[in-house]
Amino acid sequence: MRLNLVSLLTAGLALMSVGGFAQQTPGIAAHWEGTMQMPEKEMGIVVDLGRNPKGEWIGSFSIPSGEIIDAPLMDISVKGATVRFGLGVAKAFLEGTLSGDGNGLTGTATSERGTAPFQLKRSGEARVKTPAPSTSLSKDFEGTWEGTLEAPGGPLHAILKLARASDGAATGTLISVDEGGQEFAITTIKQEDKQLEFEIRVIRSKYSGSLNGNGEIAGEYALPQLNLPLVFKRQAGKQ
Repeated sequence: MRLNLVSLLTAGLALMSVGGFAQQTPGIAAHWEGTMQMPEKEMGIVVDLGRNPKGEWIGSFSIPSGEIIDAPLMDISVKGATVRFGLGVAKAFLEGTLSGDGNGLTGTATSERGTAPFQLKRSGEARVKTPAPSTSLSKDFEGTWEGTLEAPGGPLHAILKLARASDGAATGTLISVDEGGQEFAITTIKQEDKQLEFEIRVIRSKYSGSLNGNGEIAGEYALPQLNLPLVFKRQAGKQ
């Protein structure tokens, strides 16, 4: 009886130790909510970080006041208590460090316009909403295109780069030439025969067009409350 009691107590203490260790500092995978201190105002931000079935890091972010919802995070890197991820805009990224108790994530947001501190608090399990996957891309659309958007404030020249990933899926970026060459990662690309559609969640824009007999992609570029015609032509010397 005494031996059995000692064994039970030993096993119980071992389980308590394992349980206590398992419940120590939670990791970076979570639903995070907080603020970013911009020069002109404080801005709310929501970040979700998790892993897909392959164990790869995935994530999304939202800025409710700017109506940016579930924009995918890019190039997520986690090293110990530090995480860094891009926002889908060239040279724009957040880098933060997990607090000692694992319930806070603080750091700096960096872009071409400067830096801004941010503070996030853990608010439950990760709720990453990944965008629909891109379709395959045919050679008819692959390459570099350019077009001019007749915006209310004046013409804006754009460069569209479309390519195929190793699995054949479409990838792409849109460059706003007149805005300092700012480059935006395209969230999802869909191609069916001569039809092309793409979405850029980080700037809340969509494009829908078709390849015509002149070898141009003629369509419409949609922003919140604004739809404008946009024709892409092959950039000279580019395929």
